[in-house]
Amino acid sequence: VQETSLAVLPFTLFSPVEQGESLSLGFADALISLLGTLEDFVVLPTSSILKYEGAVDPATVSRELHVRYVLQGNIQKLGPRWRVSVQLIDAERRKIVLSDRHDLTLDNIFDVQDQIGHRVARSLEARFRIGDLKARDRYSADPYAYGEYIEGLRLSFSDQGQTMDRAITHLTNAVERDPKFALAHAALTRVFMDKYRIIDGRGILAEKAESHCRRALELDPNLPESHLARGYVLWSQAKNYPHREAIAEFEKSLELHPNVDGAHGQLGLIFSHVGRMQEGLAAFEKAHRVNPQNAWAHWAGLAHVWAGDFEAAIRECEAWLRESPGSKYALWLSPQPPMLMGDLKSAEKTLKETLEQYPDEPLFVSLDGMLHAFRGQPEAALDCARRACESPRSFGHTHHTLYQVACIYSCLLYT
Repeated sequence: VQETSLAVLPFTLFSPVEQGESLSLGFADALISLLGTLEDFVVLPTSSILKYEGAVDPATVSRELHVRYVLQGNIQKLGPRWRVSVQLIDAERRKIVLSDRHDLTLDNIFDVQDQIGHRVARSLEARFRIGDLKARDRYSADPYAYGEYIEGLRLSFSDQGQTMDRAITHLTNAVERDPKFALAHAALTRVFMDKYRIIDGRGILAEKAESHCRRALELDPNLPESHLARGYVLWSQAKNYPHREAIAEFEKSLELHPNVDGAHGQLGLIFSHVGRMQEGLAAFEKAHRVNPQNAWAHWAGLAHVWAGDFEAAIRECEAWLRESPGSKYALWLSPQPPMLMGDLKSAEKTLKETLEQYPDEPLFVSLDGMLHAFRGQPEAALDCARRACESPRSFGHTHHTLYQVACIYSCLLYT
């Protein structure tokens, strides 16, 4: 458990209301954004707390997320007004640090969120790095646009196509209702780019992402998520991976907000891809510290492979598969350490099981070709290379397929 770490849980609604998510998760997201700027504090991002109910045992949250402090709240309707009650709990000492309540109307919800954030900061005896950050400046004042954004945000961290589409629908509703909602434009950018890189490699998705990113930056050039979105656009096949520009955008997002969700993991990917392994591993470690459940942090396994630390790569792959048994990229990475260690039987067993699920995926077909090449089986290896090159692209990861095809020819040339 980190001494200076905090998780803010979705607030519990005691009164069923339409668009309750915008109150429950909305309160948590606003406080996470504000408290994430505390000096010498790690405040876990919104994506890390989505699976929790507000009334969960703080000790469970502390253990699973490796945090010391847990902030819980509930919201109850009292006639025309609302009452928000919060508790800040030191899970390590099993002690309530702060118990507070506020009455509000929907017109001053952002002001109350700011008040709660400042009360929590005082209770922790912590100072803000950034002066006078206000929830009202981040979110839309239109209740419908705000509610659609929060629902879209909740769905936006999935790697499943149907869930991504639902997130896109809600976030699109938000920006259509409030075209000046920069945060929603930035979130749309991220989801479009994730869909482009993982599910559907059509250029139109990258174009839509770039359009929303441009709009977010025009509306608020100092919004951390706008620069995060720009980094996503740049570090992609659509832009041919200009690593210096992408690094600058992700670092700018962290300069504006030290715990912005996803930036450290993306920096880890870029650094490791361009051969800056120690910087990559350090960035992955920060990503894991900011969000212990961030799947991007497990890409550290690839950096370990490229650095030649195969045992560390195996441990990272095992952890990744425990958390996400069906992860395509964890399955792709898993055979590589044993293959490069010369344990071809273990690599073959793992890869065979994966090819049964993805028989035509060029990432796996070309990896199978490498295995044949290591065994001195040129016909089978070259057949895999041909099939991989003839297959539709692996969207954002075509470069790995081509790299593995090059490895096949290199192995055959020297065997």
